[in-house]
Amino acid sequence: MRCAALLLISTASWSVPNQQSPSRPAPVPDQPPKAVVKEKASTDELRIQFDRDMEKQGIVIDRSRKLAAIRGRFNAPKQSLEYLITAPHGSHYESLISIDARPSNIAASLISLNIDEGSAPERKLKNPKPTEDELKNGATIYDVTSGFGGGVFIYIEWNDDRGFHRHRIEDLVFERPEGRTIPNAKFIFINSVMTEPQSKRDVPMYDANISGNFCTCGFNRGSVLTYPKPHPYAMEGDFDVYQPNWTLVPSEQLPVTLILSAEELLQPLIPAIAPPPTSAPASRPESRSEK
Repeated sequence: MRCAALLLISTASWSVPNQQSPSRPAPVPDQPPKAVVKEKASTDELRIQFDRDMEKQGIVIDRSRKLAAIRGRFNAPKQSLEYLITAPHGSHYESLISIDARPSNIAASLISLNIDEGSAPERKLKNPKPTEDELKNGATIYDVTSGFGGGVFIYIEWNDDRGFHRHRIEDLVFERPEGRTIPNAKFIFINSVMTEPQSKRDVPMYDANISGNFCTCGFNRGSVLTYPKPHPYAMEGDFDVYQPNWTLVPSEQLPVTLILSAEELLQPLIPAIAPPPTSAPASRPESRSEK
């Protein structure tokens, strides 16, 4: 059984650079992940080279199991969670896990695995507003429509002095108002958005690349993945809704492997895919048949 590792796709490297001024390089536009996949991974032959190029970076993708993985680390935040997973430029101090991969690269990887896109959860004010008595009895001022459609299940793996651990990411997130961890669910692939240039010097950019918001448990449409039914007050004036589940989450910034799978992992993967020590290079783990 072979481990998968995330296919890091340098979308910028496949873009046509703008003309550069003598004083400062012009920004390089992002390509939409769908365009990258259409150009570089639309046929079996292209996908072979596509995967080989990524493997040179110590990265593997498992198409047969329809899953991918990313190296990351626990952030050991000292405050409540506004995000679940942040990428470069993200607010790591208020997220559970951070990764070094660009969100557009991950989105392209999911598209190359034929992961369908879905619709983000929505929230709107109730009309009429709840009465004071209703609010005292637990009513909220919002109606929430759950997200739906294509997505992935998220698993986190790590090693520490107690051994090897694998958990769904939901098990690591405590929802304070409900007094429990968030229910297990498939995270919706909403694929962020491309920002439109606001001036002649601006270029199209993938919004999640700018914000670093890869996976959220709120109502932000700029992330790549989102929890299907956030708490009604998530990230809306109450930043204490979500907290790390400290009964499971290490207090140290340990390396992790983040697994994104189209199907629930009913059978455990081999422990060899757990993250290596920080000093060790990433490599392709052996499958059972190779041992």
